[in-house]
Amino acid sequence: MKTILLLVFFYFAAGVKADAWIYEKTGPLTLNRVSKHNIAHFDGEIWVAGTVVASWVRGIDEIERNTFRVQLLPDAQSISKLPHMPNYPIRRITFIDDDDALKVVFSKAELAQLRAKKTMTGRRSGKFLLTDYQTSVECDSPWVHVRVIRFVAPPRSVNRELKYAAGCGQ
Repeated sequence: MKTILLLVFFYFAAGVKADAWIYEKTGPLTLNRVSKHNIAHFDGEIWVAGTVVASWVRGIDEIERNTFRVQLLPDAQSISKLPHMPNYPIRRITFIDDDDALKVVFSKAELAQLRAKKTMTGRRSGKFLLTDYQTSVECDSPWVHVRVIRFVAPPRSVNRELKYAAGCGQ
């Protein structure tokens, strides 16, 4: 009985093994280590397409009402490439340093509007180069913290062959 209890103890004390994470072994991110609390730290950089949303939360109390949240919502193709635990795909990414991320993604004028609460929500879609990828699952909720080092907005399309229809009476 003591042997069984010791085995159970060591099993849970060991935490999540490195091979429990799903990621491209030959991809841009390599697993560096799994630290205590089962946080996986990855080396490398990865491009992720999606939308950064920076918004003031309109909560029901004073604490929530003054909360500013910044997150990256990756697109479906990017979600499939992100390291994660089985059955816990990454749908939302937060930043290690929100201010640094905001400076990379938004202009100074847009940031001033957001910080002064003249604009309650800012959105930027495009491709984001991420590094310092850290992920885990806590209380059945996966999370990822990263640093964003580059943002590329999609090119604006212009239809140069636009033809106008004849107006009234023509």
